[in-house]
Amino acid sequence: MEFIKNEDLKLIISCAGEEVNNIDFDKLKNVYSKLKHICDLLTKKGFKYEIRQDPRKQAGPGKFVFQDYQWAKVYPSEFYNMASDKFAYIIGFSDTVHFHLMGIKDFQYQKASTEASKKCWTEVDFENKNYEFVVDEFLKFDRKFKNLFIETGFKLGISDFKKHFEKINIDKNKKLLEYKKQIILQGPPGTGKTREAKLIAKELIGNNFKISEKNIFSFFTINQEILARKESTKYIIKEINQDSILLSTNGEDRSPTRKQIYDSYIGKLWEKSSEERKSNTLSYADALAKNLFNRFNDLKNNDQIKLIQFHPSYTYEDFVRGIVAESKGEKIEYKNVNKTLGEFAELALKNYQKSTKSDSLLSKNEWVNEQFDNFVETVQSKIDDTGEYRLTDKVKLVDIDESAFYYTGDSWFDSAKHRMKFSDIKEAFLSDPADKKAFKTLANISGSAKQHYGYYYKVFSDFKNSITTKFKEVDTVVREPENFVLIIDEINRANLSSVLGELIYALEYRGEEVESMYSVDDSLLKNKLILPPNLYIIGTMNTADRSVGHIDYAIRRRFAFVEVLPKDLTTEMKDGEFYTDLFSAVKALFTKDEYQTKSDFVSQEFEPKDVALGHSYFIDKTKDGGDIKTRWNYEIKPILLEYVRDGVLKETASKQVISIETKFDLKIQ
Repeated sequence: MEFIKNEDLKLIISCAGEEVNNIDFDKLKNVYSKLKHICDLLTKKGFKYEIRQDPRKQAGPGKFVFQDYQWAKVYPSEFYNMASDKFAYIIGFSDTVHFHLMGIKDFQYQKASTEASKKCWTEVDFENKNYEFVVDEFLKFDRKFKNLFIETGFKLGISDFKKHFEKINIDKNKKLLEYKKQIILQGPPGTGKTREAKLIAKELIGNNFKISEKNIFSFFTINQEILARKESTKYIIKEINQDSILLSTNGEDRSPTRKQIYDSYIGKLWEKSSEERKSNTLSYADALAKNLFNRFNDLKNNDQIKLIQFHPSYTYEDFVRGIVAESKGEKIEYKNVNKTLGEFAELALKNYQKSTKSDSLLSKNEWVNEQFDNFVETVQSKIDDTGEYRLTDKVKLVDIDESAFYYTGDSWFDSAKHRMKFSDIKEAFLSDPADKKAFKTLANISGSAKQHYGYYYKVFSDFKNSITTKFKEVDTVVREPENFVLIIDEINRANLSSVLGELIYALEYRGEEVESMYSVDDSLLKNKLILPPNLYIIGTMNTADRSVGHIDYAIRRRFAFVEVLPKDLTTEMKDGEFYTDLFSAVKALFTKDEYQTKSDFVSQEFEPKDVALGHSYFIDKTKDGGDIKTRWNYEIKPILLEYVRDGVLKETASKQVISIETKFDLKIQ
């Protein structure tokens, strides 16, 4: 088809308002066909369109004149059903070829529509170009203004756009977190900072679950426990093979295939009746698929997310590493241990290191762990029966904890017990030294193992001789590192410089070792700490809390700060679920606009965006016993009056609070 020409646009303008005649009508219909051709090309790029293709408009009873504008409504396909006849992208021909966004019918002159149209108006330089060029320009326009399209739908009150609009903000903060590694959501009380932190975390964790039939096995591990589809019993993963997973059950082992598991995951087939899924393998495929689905969707049971709350007495020893006392018979033993961040960082680091290891090494490590667990049970049984496990005539193992054996000598002073870490024995097994001399020279064992190598070599030999099965190579899919998110609520309530200690450096230099003041024998890195690249931190901060400490510049520089401000939820909630008028009245106590300009009631040293009451205070909770009067008298009003006492609001605000109470009949008699 012939491309658009300047003469086409001149024809539209010259005929505008003129009475319809057949010659110009045919010419203008031809111009409209060029616009339709652009739209047809866009359907191949994922768009739908509506076009009237009539250059006339009615100018009175029985009278028609030519329009000064030709246009088509274009929609991203995924939003067509939500937006059709409400608002759309517009491709227009007049004195220019242009794109913009506009409300339709009752939505046309709403503020959200007119503002969006101005913001995205784009004119196309089409001279000496072709249709493919115009299509490419529209695709660029869509990429640039897709979020505006969603935001406009939300602001026009189209409820289906709520979840899409919320996701825009979450995605923006997720991208910031991926870049900076740690962010703080800050704002006044009641703005949903913790809720938003959880949504960001879920979105970030979700990135690890780009599940396909090809990679679905990478989310399972040997010896992993799997609940049955009705959660009445447990299965154990024995093998992960090329095309199936071998599950150990109470009866005969089962091997659901890769395709069966993937089909179940995609179709949520575990929700089907047992009768439909009663074949030998389908119900087991359902169990695996359901396990994967629950890990993705349930944050409570997801070990990749941890939520804690800081308080003023929180210390480094509470958060990173510290000392605990353990009772050992009649004695008390003091032990350095990882605390919340130390444990979580190590969990993330192990996962990150796994993603960089070869499949065969991963599989062998898992096999060694299984064999060693069996050996530990054997040693424990011997100690339970006789009180000891002999290494020599004079030295014996006498106790076991979660990560080490304990050994002592018959004549050693005060019966002192020494720790023999499991990790040293496992490392030795993977290296397979030929004799004691070779054992002593191993690079990956501890100093204690080298000093007392004779005792360690004896345990290593016993472990090696206890193994009755050979390691079997299995093919597994290479793992992607999983993301781990630590949410710290009220992060500014603790003295961050003191709590973080040397990790202030580690926040900026991810993956690099930092020296710790505590050496933890059971940890991967002993006296070192690493914050791996797959560990993310989200803090929340109540900007109205004056009792908390100041965040110094060294820490502030390592975090990105995101404001979470109060917002009117009227368009997001059903009628009656949000106290719109009360929200507006209380908002006016703090600001004259959208929290940039303070009201006459706010004291000079405060900003409205730091102290205004958040939207969550104005959500109806009648079903939970929190109707509007209850929320006002026991939640909203006390904070406002406390603000007056603390000097956040001026004394004149007291009368305004009473005025609001009277206006909305909120006083409880």
